[in-house]
Amino acid sequence: MNNYLKIVFNAAIILLLLTFSGYSQSKEKQLKKHEAGIDIANALTFIKRNTQSYLLNYRYNINNKTGLRAGLNLDISNGESEGTYPDIKLGIQKNKRGNNWNLYYGLDFSYSYFKSNAVPTITSRWGASPLIGVQYFFNERISISTEASLNYYHYFVTNTNTFDPIKHRDYYRIVIGSVGMVLISYHF
Repeated sequence: MNNYLKIVFNAAIILLLLTFSGYSQSKEKQLKKHEAGIDIANALTFIKRNTQSYLLNYRYNINNKTGLRAGLNLDISNGESEGTYPDIKLGIQKNKRGNNWNLYYGLDFSYSYFKSNAVPTITSRWGASPLIGVQYFFNERISISTEASLNYYHYFVTNTNTFDPIKHRDYYRIVIGSVGMVLISYHF
């Protein structure tokens, strides 16, 4: 997984350098509909991974003021203490755009699934997260952004290998999330 993160990080840096040199001639700013981004704080191996921040992100700008959001984390391992951990989010955001800045707020809905190779439990999580963020545009193609959210998560845990009559249980958590996320995005 570390080699994969290094490849993604290096590809993002190369894309950043190519974009700075290739698209600086345009004087007129035009809103790009698509935005693909990577959380570089999670991609760098020397920074502790934030599980509330999504590694791969996509935004679709419906118009200048409204956008749709999606995010993906995927951890798969066959190690004894590892397992399968897909995590997705879908949401909407409202934008307040300036010359090189975008202040935004929105709401994300998320779903996660945890199945460990070592413990016979399956955990799924549904969540809702109001958020606020800021985005700076280096040029019309490259931006950097960060955001903070208040996450409400509802967990459903199933123990598949128990004699206990209560095999299913659920609980909730409320946490401040996405703090420390640094998203580099390419707009097209």
